[in-house]
Amino acid sequence: MDTKKLPIVTNPTNENNGKKTSNCSRFRLHSRISQNFVLVWLDPNMNDEVIDNEHRDVVNQVRSIINSIHIFSDVNQCVKFLHEIKHEKVFMIVSGVLGQYTIPHIHNMTKLDSIYVFCGLKPKHDQWAHNWTKVKGVFTQIAPICDLLKQTIQKCEQNFVSLSFVAPTDASDQNLDQLDQSFMYTQVLKEILLEIKYDDQSLKDFVSFCRNQYTNNPIELNFIKEFEEDYSKHSPIYWYTHPGCIYSMLNSALRTHEVDTIIKMGFFIQDLYEEVNKLYVKQTSGQDKHSFIVYRGQGLTKGLFENHLIK
Repeated sequence: MDTKKLPIVTNPTNENNGKKTSNCSRFRLHSRISQNFVLVWLDPNMNDEVIDNEHRDVVNQVRSIINSIHIFSDVNQCVKFLHEIKHEKVFMIVSGVLGQYTIPHIHNMTKLDSIYVFCGLKPKHDQWAHNWTKVKGVFTQIAPICDLLKQTIQKCEQNFVSLSFVAPTDASDQNLDQLDQSFMYTQVLKEILLEIKYDDQSLKDFVSFCRNQYTNNPIELNFIKEFEEDYSKHSPIYWYTHPGCIYSMLNSALRTHEVDTIIKMGFFIQDLYEEVNKLYVKQTSGQDKHSFIVYRGQGLTKGLFENHLIK
């Protein structure tokens, strides 16, 4: 393979020809479910459009862990796709031969979390794989890769909970119109969602939306069916903490400001808010009421930390 053909692309910092855009452009409308994670699969024997029976079962096992899978047999197309990803964290499965030549060109991408080499000759590829810290191992079976993906995704999920930062001076020393626009729009959107009157059709519309997005994921389709049939039988907190797609879908939409998804989930957001509020009132009323401090850890990128927390 001629590695010189690999595109070494630097992500542009300004995609608008120098024109400044408003922060409100962060709020996007489109009909797809925003994902927290993407899995990129690079293998010369696989094709994203046509997957034979031999590989279909393997892909479905991985899809039960992460729904958004993009398969490439061409290295240049794969690398180009990686550079185009903006918000998601990326996991990668790569064949031994292609991995040896591709990983040096992509290893330092911040968005790329971990790499799993999937091949039939483990001893051969172990020799070079240990030189790269993001390579989590060389595997001849898909099951251990799925196990590691589960563990890694669970750890990453909590770090994707949406946070808004307002500098200490913003609230006291600045006018309201000088606050971060995305923060202000978020507050307005929240108030709107809590005032809307929802009905049974809201649930049906959301379920239909989910089915279109998870067409090739039988596990999530089963969960969506359960969600539709048993929604009223369980509390919103039950559904939010369920292993199904609701938790990651909602957190991702809030983090990336996917208004279309947020609006479709409005009935659920409202129900969840009301239940949490009831629990809060219950805990803070009566003779046994007392305040207590809880702590939650969340990872932040270095850029986010420097821009918002150390000023």
